[in-house]
Amino acid sequence: MTIDAESLRRMIAGQEAAAALGGSRWRPPTPAAAFAAAMELLDLCPGILTAPPDPIRLRDEAQARASWARLRAQLLP
Repeated sequence: MTIDAESLRRMIAGQEAAAALGGSRWRPPTPAAAFAAAMELLDLCPGILTAPPDPIRLRDEAQARASWARLRAQLLP
């Protein structure tokens, strides 16, 4: 694997930036903050929960389930 000079510079800059953060760690949000963030995301796509199911996705999922069922039937007694 080879790496060009620009990619190497970006990698080093990223490592230096991470080292500059020192011991600071990411902390997960509180439940209230997580819920508020989820509600903001839903505001971006208000119809996401009421949209009709995608027929192509439903077909693909049905095919995958049928394939797994056939495989299980062959492998499990």
